[in-house]
This record gives sequence, structure tokens and C-alpha cells, in this order.
Amino acid sequence: MVSRIFKVQCICGISNEDSAGCGGILRDIEGAARALFSSPIAANDVDSAEVGAVLLALEVFISLEWKINDSLFVEIGSKVVFNWCVNKSMGPWLLQSTFVDIERKIEKVGSVVFSMAKKKGNEMASTLAIAG
Repeated sequence: MVSRIFKVQCICGISNEDSAGCGGILRDIEGAARALFSSPIAANDVDSAEVGAVLLALEVFISLEWKINDSLFVEIGSKVVFNWCVNKSMGPWLLQSTFVDIERKIEKVGSVVFSMAKKKGNEMASTLAIAG
């Protein structure tokens, strides 16, 4: 079994009170896009939308059925959401069931590392979030 490293960039956006979307790009270690995703998402604020984007990114990665030795680096644009993902007890109680789902997905993936995304680091992922 070959060990591979993948990186997913999660982006979200809320255009008005009734419309939110998220999207992302799954890239291999060389930076080649391996999967794109976007989806509408139920969220009342940007941080909740980004948590949903993290969950969706994990679901997409798992659905691709790559080998267990694969590592996934998840880039998050929000410092608040990054802190919630690193220390789930800091997250709001309204999102606790989502964090439980995220933990279950992380167990399936194996190696998941969260990091902060660069500002304006990926316009394609931003476009996918808007299309979501």
C-alpha cells in the first residue's frame, strides 16, 4: 500500500440570509486537482458554513475510497473554525453533533491535519463555494 498525501481547501460563503454554499478542491502532493466539490449548505453564519465545508470535505475524501495510509491536510480559512477543529470542546454547543460527525469521519480517514489557509489562497475554491 502506497502512502499518499492530499490537501483539501475548504471555502464557504453566505450571499444572503437564505443562501449559503461551500466548496473545495482536493489536491495531491504535487498540487494537481483530484476532486472538486461544491454544495449548498444550511448555515446561519460563515463559521457554521465552514464547519459544514470541513464535514463535506471529509465525506468527499472518504467517498473516493483511497487507501487507509493516505494523509489529508485540511486548510481552513477561519481562525475560529480552525481552533474549533483543533480543540473540539471549544466549539459552540449547537454544532456539537456536527463535530461528532467530523470525528467519525477523521477516524475513517486516519491521518488528518488541520491548518490555516492563506488569505486569498485559492480563487477556484472560492468560486465553487459561491456556486454551491
